[in-house]
Amino acid sequence: MITEALIFALAAFEPIDEDIDWSLVYPELSGGDATNQDPEGLLSKKLDSMLREANLDAKLMSDLGDSIRSFGEAAQSMSPTADALDSTKKYGEQIAHAATQMESLNGVYQVQMEAANRQAALNDKVAENAEQLKTQMEHMANNLASLNSVYGGMLSAMNNK
Repeated sequence: MITEALIFALAAFEPIDEDIDWSLVYPELSGGDATNQDPEGLLSKKLDSMLREANLDAKLMSDLGDSIRSFGEAAQSMSPTADALDSTKKYGEQIAHAATQMESLNGVYQVQMEAANRQAALNDKVAENAEQLKTQMEHMANNLASLNSVYGGMLSAMNNK
């Protein structure tokens, strides 16, 4: 900060530059016959001479104006086409987004189908085991019934004594 303060203090004592000599950029300001004419008249004369050298006349200018107007009308008629292109682009983006969502839904559906298939297989095994359990329970019930009759006979024989 001290360095900046020192630089600003020294800059305060520097001599002020003189005004810029604009006549170096615009020679008309330095004097001569250019100062006797008004600037608008000089510019108008230069423009007229340039137009004559380029063979530009009123008909050519009106034709140019008509061409510009027809070009503007053509550009306006192209506006709906540009809107249609934008709409088509948005539609394409929406279709791509929908396709991505459909892929994810398809993946979820596939996982659910695999889980359902596994569950069906487990249900088949449970039904099979239940059938075996039923058969074994019937066999055990028959065995218990025969054991009961044997024990019943033994109890009767023991009570008769």
